[in-house]
Amino acid sequence: RGLGDVYKRQEYHHDDDDSLSIGSDVIRSLDIDSEGKVWIGTSSGLSVYNSALDRFSNFVYTNGTANGVWDVVCLDKNKVLVATDTGLKVFNSLKNVFEDISLLAKFPHIRPRTIRKFDDKLYVGAYEGLYVYYLKEKVVKPIMKGDYSLHMILSIPVSYTHLRAHE
Repeated sequence: RGLGDVYKRQEYHHDDDDSLSIGSDVIRSLDIDSEGKVWIGTSSGLSVYNSALDRFSNFVYTNGTANGVWDVVCLDKNKVLVATDTGLKVFNSLKNVFEDISLLAKFPHIRPRTIRKFDDKLYVGAYEGLYVYYLKEKVVKPIMKGDYSLHMILSIPVSYTHLRAHE
């Protein structure tokens, strides 16, 4: 038996005439929250897929202008951290708005591209370097600083042991 015999496959595409379609066909990242909603970073903003309704909701920031989302991380069931071209943003899913929070002030001038949550830490990879944010202490420490391009950051073999050595 092939995979087609076992799994049902459904393709979704952006449709300018359908507000319930995904925001863009260019998908950069995704994460799943505790309620099973799939949060998707696209080249046009943030989309969320609700499987119970089989539809998407789309959200943009910066006065309604669609801006790309590079990465998404679900912080809790109501908050999604989003890496954008203009910095880190937090999306509040209860209010359906992007919010400013104290975390954003810790990263005032970076262009984040990737975020990973591990225990009580957020690792943020940006063109400007690699940073760790301690959620409980609300403190940011650079692991590597400098004018790193995205491909340089992603090509560096970094293990958890290596990261701990720089904390």
